[in-house]
Amino acid sequence: MKGTHYQTLGLPTFASLNEVKQAYRKLAKQFHPDVNPSGKEAFTRITAAYEILGDASRKYIYDSRLKQELRQSHAIKKTPGKPVNTSEQELRRRQYYQQHYKNHYQQQRQTRQQQQPKTYNEYKYILFATPIAVTLVLLILSLYQNSTLPDSPVINSATAPHTLNNGEFPYQSYFGSPVYNTTTSRQIVLNNTNGQDIICLVFSKQGFRRGCYLRQKYSATITQLPNDTLMIRYMSGSNWCASCEIQTQNQTIMGRFKNQPRFFEAVIPPNSTGIIDNVLLSETHPEISSESFFTKVGNTN
Repeated sequence: MKGTHYQTLGLPTFASLNEVKQAYRKLAKQFHPDVNPSGKEAFTRITAAYEILGDASRKYIYDSRLKQELRQSHAIKKTPGKPVNTSEQELRRRQYYQQHYKNHYQQQRQTRQQQQPKTYNEYKYILFATPIAVTLVLLILSLYQNSTLPDSPVINSATAPHTLNNGEFPYQSYFGSPVYNTTTSRQIVLNNTNGQDIICLVFSKQGFRRGCYLRQKYSATITQLPNDTLMIRYMSGSNWCASCEIQTQNQTIMGRFKNQPRFFEAVIPPNSTGIIDNVLLSETHPEISSESFFTKVGNTN
């Protein structure tokens, strides 16, 4: 297994967020090119590691993958076998089927219990097991929600943050929660070549799918999308302003770029080949109005 980001920062595996921040500050001072001209390459690796481990959501996803790789490496040493798929899509698929099998088992159990007369001991066991089952379900739901992609975290546009991090979406209360298509494996890569920061919206014919914020020269991979035509809208600009308003025909939206806000739209044709679509988000796409940017599509509520 290749070196981990923890090793890059000189930390033990699965170190805490505070330990990551302390280690980064120490190493950044030591290898910053302004202080140490020969430390440019080391400083780049340290910064890349900190971008993953310094963000709580991205650290959680990275730790989950690392645990799977450690288990896989241990299993291969014992008995060589088929490699384990540790992709983020595979983790979500396993969680989905685990919950499906659990619900199916509970339904079958309830059916058998309804067909048979219950004794006092059976009622006692039901009363004892119900709180445990509810706790397990809530725990699974909590783990699933915490494993969502960094390109679509839960942020309320009515209380838009004063600063945005890559992957955050400030208009979720307006467009709704992200939608994942578990029956397809289509992916697109959004590359911000605009020269400004952008906020992206991804729609299909059925409605809103995903949204995210991207700094200039960054990219984001959007997974589990339908194979039909996709529409990408994006707002470009700089200096995010949480208290600035955008007035639409129906309501006032809080939060926009303070400097040079512009709006664009791109159409991505259907793709069921499994080839990843690379989308360059630049000023070459048709420009649209702010009203069009916030117009909902399909079944979006």
